[in-house]
Amino acid sequence: METSKVKSNPSSRIIPISILASLALVAMYVFVYQWQPFSTVMNDLIVNGLICLSALSGAVIVTRVWMEFDKGEPPKAIWGYFALALWSWTLGEVIWMIYAYIYVYGEIPPITPADFFWTIAFGFFAISFLHQFRLVFSPGRQAELRWLGISFAAVFIASLICTAIFYRTGSHSEQTWAETFIGVFYPFADLALALASWKVSRIFGRGLWGRAWLGLIVITVSDAIYSWLTFTGMYAYSVEQGNLLSLVSDTLYVAAYLILAMACLGQYLLLRYGPPQKGEAPVSRKGMANVPS
Repeated sequence: METSKVKSNPSSRIIPISILASLALVAMYVFVYQWQPFSTVMNDLIVNGLICLSALSGAVIVTRVWMEFDKGEPPKAIWGYFALALWSWTLGEVIWMIYAYIYVYGEIPPITPADFFWTIAFGFFAISFLHQFRLVFSPGRQAELRWLGISFAAVFIASLICTAIFYRTGSHSEQTWAETFIGVFYPFADLALALASWKVSRIFGRGLWGRAWLGLIVITVSDAIYSWLTFTGMYAYSVEQGNLLSLVSDTLYVAAYLILAMACLGQYLLLRYGPPQKGEAPVSRKGMANVPS
């Protein structure tokens, strides 16, 4: 009976196939970005479409993880807000793709409706982490508000300082102060969420929740490079005008979404089918109710 259970577990097949598919997607992205085999419009549509597809894959998988829990189970709220955050990011990517298509031969406005969805996603991430924080530490109301206040203040102040430094050292930038602030806000917000979830994951050792947030660390690096490139005017908004630094930044961005999706896929398969190791019984969804996901 145990052997039968192991054979029926598809995790050992799904994970390698998913990794290969992710690598193929990244390779396709780099190929179209770097060698531009089609027209300018088609090249931009393909690379931006691949970014949307990467973001969408994570949003769909996290939604499936959320569906694995019953109403009232603590992890359901965690994954629900996590899914809302990824869906917000996905909407932001779709809007950005539309703007890139409209302004393919011009300059994309520095602030678009995509920024709204990218920004509110951090709110959803914060609420998701707050539920995780409650599950791990069971803090009081005052402690929650204190840590939230400290986190938001740290991100806001760091963004202000970095914006001021950019303006002091880069007087030739054509960006407004508000545009620069938004640009530097993203990597600091990414970093705050990544550090917070890493701290929680260390409490349990298994790192399941930390793996799901690993993509945020890569996104932090990508956003930091992107902010610097846009401020200095070196970022290429069109594939036709692409350069190596823009390629590195954008490829990291795609890879981060896929890393996030793969980590969440592993969580979903564990919840759905249990661990694939021989001789180990599947984990029930009820058994995961009190474990940070």
